[in-house]
Amino acid sequence: MPHPQHTAPYARRSYWSIPMDGPGTLGSPEAVAQLIAASRFQQSATDGTAGI
Repeated sequence: MPHPQHTAPYARRSYWSIPMDGPGTLGSPEAVAQLIAASRFQQSATDGTAGI
C-alpha cells in the first residue's frame, strides 16, 4: 500500500491517484484485516499452503 503522501507516478512505484487525508481514509482497519485474511485464504486454497 502506498504511503498517503505518494500521489504522483514515480519510477514504477504505487501511488494514490486521488490524494488521501491520511491512513484509514479508505476504510476501517478491521475491513482491511478482513480483506487480507480473505486474500490469504483464497491464495492458500489455490497454491496448497492451507494453514500457513
